[in-house]
Amino acid sequence: MELTERPPMEKVRSLFRAHVDDSSTLEEVREEFRSAARFETFFLRQALVALETILTEPHPSGTLLRLAAGDANWDMDQDPTDRGASVFLRGIAEMLRAAIEEAEGASGQ
Repeated sequence: MELTERPPMEKVRSLFRAHVDDSSTLEEVREEFRSAARFETFFLRQALVALETILTEPHPSGTLLRLAAGDANWDMDQDPTDRGASVFLRGIAEMLRAAIEEAEGASGQ
């Protein structure tokens, strides 16, 4: 299976392993996305679409929380629910979108 053909959940998990799970602040995540986007946006854009897809589809209870707390390795103690995870994941999507748009705008893509 080609990288571009992977299911949305796999793409998001890969994004989190590469750019989120070692970060301790959202600012670190933002800078990681910005740095990665300066080199390429193709796979980042695919990950963004995958994350947005996951956020709009129904999932079994606990799926979004496991994605945020487990795969992204993020502390969800303030709201350890799918709703809380959804807020976090939407914020990640916005950061990723902004990094892609900034990089593509700077390179004239």
